[in-house]
Amino acid sequence: MSILRCKSHVIVPNISGTCAVVGSSDSLRVLPMGVDIDKHGTVWRVNNAPEIGFEAWVGHNTHIRVINHVAIDVWTNSIAPKLEGRASHRGREFPREICIGRRCLLIDTDQIHLQRLARLPNNMTIQALHGIRKTVGRCAGTTRSLSAGYISVILALWSCPRPVHLYGFMPHCCDHRRHREIRQRFGWPYMNYKYSHTNNTKWVCCASGRENMAVEFENYLSMEKQGILKLHPYNGLFIDNKTRVLDFENGIWTSYKDLPSEAVLRAHIQAASKRL
Repeated sequence: MSILRCKSHVIVPNISGTCAVVGSSDSLRVLPMGVDIDKHGTVWRVNNAPEIGFEAWVGHNTHIRVINHVAIDVWTNSIAPKLEGRASHRGREFPREICIGRRCLLIDTDQIHLQRLARLPNNMTIQALHGIRKTVGRCAGTTRSLSAGYISVILALWSCPRPVHLYGFMPHCCDHRRHREIRQRFGWPYMNYKYSHTNNTKWVCCASGRENMAVEFENYLSMEKQGILKLHPYNGLFIDNKTRVLDFENGIWTSYKDLPSEAVLRAHIQAASKRL
């Protein structure tokens, strides 16, 4: 991983305090972390991942949102939006409000999408990051397509005090081969595509041509070992009904009368995690 050796490109200057980057993994439904996410001074979100209606799971605040071309295509009526959300969210998968009064960063800046961006209302605060996909790819030492989530993490690393805190980035929902190994290794149950979706979109998880989420996740683990990222919950810690903690090495549950802090849980699991 060459991120540490790559020249930083500060995209959002003058950030103080901690940063959280919030993905759309269904792990945030399984283990809600809204309270923890709201404790951070700057919250980054990816694409159209919603917070309204899901605050208990993902928090209330959004300061920066990184988007790919899909939102631009929907907002300019170039494609029809897919009704993929849960019943309470269906029909509002791409609200324009997510880029009104908040900073949005567009990572797909080919000529077509820049032309479409120019057609959007002036009150939509969207900044085009020209060539950012290639820049991040060079820093990551890959020519493979990178997910918007991965690019969001790198942008936050360049702009925020370290470590940057990640929520909703693990595990990827595809349950084939290596993906299943990762899920089982970290003690997570079988999950949907996104926390805001039902299982009707589960087919997307293993669709061909997608980014290699398993490789990206392994990179997050590597960066956590370097001290520049912090994955939440710790090592995929799974809490059932807020009263039991899974020891993912031994596959047994430990009961708690009261849910302790994450620091206490981390200490409890750390010995086992070192032997993974």
